[in-house]
Amino acid sequence: RSGTVPVTDCPGGAAVNGIYQLIGNVWEWTHSDYQPWEEDDARIVLPGPMKSIRGGAFDTYFDHQASSGFAGGENPLARKRNIGFRCALGVADITLRYCPEEIPCAPREDRAAACSEEVR
Repeated sequence: RSGTVPVTDCPGGAAVNGIYQLIGNVWEWTHSDYQPWEEDDARIVLPGPMKSIRGGAFDTYFDHQASSGFAGGENPLARKRNIGFRCALGVADITLRYCPEEIPCAPREDRAAACSEEVR
């Protein structure tokens, strides 16, 4: 491809939970520091601190790079047309508010108290 595509253009590539474009549209920033793989104790000198990018992009040259398991590194201040980000939260980071539609036989003040309880 010559550029990115709208996220819903490849419905066959959606994950089982319905998330689109986990690999191949643009590289995605991660919070992780990039640590290059060192072979035979060879020292790899980076030009500065780097963050991991994953997933490959529309212009990825090698098929093995279009994978969530492949990590590249990039300067955290880099701005490129083939790197993006995805906002995500882990389940443990979400506090849900549970408010039952109807609590039979409960006075109004009891319903209000039930709706304010936080469930983790």
